[in-house]
Amino acid sequence: RDVLHSQDSKTLNRVLNLETGSLAVEAGMKMMLARFYRQDHGCQSPKYAGKTPVFLVMQDYNGGFEANYHGTTVLAQTFRGLWPDLYEKLEQAGVFKIVPVAINDTEDFREKLERYNTGNYKTAGFLHEIVLMNYGGILLDKAYLQEVYRMCADTDTPCLADEIQSCAWCPEMLLFRQYEIRPDIVVVGKGFPGGENAASRVIINADMDRLVLFGALITNGQEEISSLSYLITMRFMEDNAQEFKRLGQRFQQACLQLVEEYPDVLTGVEGHGYLAALHFSSVEQAGTFAHSLSSRYIDTSAQLYKANCPPAALFKLPMIMQDEDLDILLDAIRAVLCQMRQEK
Repeated sequence: RDVLHSQDSKTLNRVLNLETGSLAVEAGMKMMLARFYRQDHGCQSPKYAGKTPVFLVMQDYNGGFEANYHGTTVLAQTFRGLWPDLYEKLEQAGVFKIVPVAINDTEDFREKLERYNTGNYKTAGFLHEIVLMNYGGILLDKAYLQEVYRMCADTDTPCLADEIQSCAWCPEMLLFRQYEIRPDIVVVGKGFPGGENAASRVIINADMDRLVLFGALITNGQEEISSLSYLITMRFMEDNAQEFKRLGQRFQQACLQLVEEYPDVLTGVEGHGYLAALHFSSVEQAGTFAHSLSSRYIDTSAQLYKANCPPAALFKLPMIMQDEDLDILLDAIRAVLCQMRQEK
């Protein structure tokens, strides 16, 4: 009750029910744009009308846009370098601008925040995942996020935490809690409905609750079954939080040990808890590893399609996993790595 009635501008106490993560992040983007452009003819002039909105996203290791991924809508795809001709025209016209910020680099963030809050520019928002599961599983540092969130608060730059990948895969259910940061918008999905329903949620504070009627909605009611699946998952998470913490730590420690055991094959590990990415020295090695594990009936994704991304094999363990299951997985990983070593 205290949360629902809080007048604190940073309290997340409003929710939009949507279906896919792409639509949920797009809704957050529209909330940011609504501070620059009217949504319909009946709206009053926005706070930053006439300014060019600048969106900050995660930068890849080549200085480009590929480290961020926030969905498949046209707007979100321009944020990661797609639709280049369309984006070039929009940028030249001053409609909006996308600026990548270096991973875990506070000074780079500060410099760009200062640069794009001068003249006709105004930072419209900072969009980020905490675990970059579409870019080698790279984990953002807690100290980094805390500092850039302070800078964003000082410059009236809303922060959107995209937890589509990370929600429900940590004891706190939402990873931003563990990082002790206060986003203005949080997007969740995937884990909470347990894979049974397409059901994303946009959790926002009062300041960002600015979409007009029908600005973001679903056409089949409030998705009662999907909401029920959320509640079931949340109860399961609450009852087993310490077990999730223990197994997540065990998995991460095991991955670090694998890097020490197989330095001729693995170059590192990234991720958090149940989310992990084993890094390889070549695309071929990562592909061979994923294919070999899949032949053992262990579904493994290889991230090979980005030229400047560390070749990686991604893991996202089910929350119902137990020690015996983890033992089987680790034995299979070691067997494949041993085979790869022998074949070098």
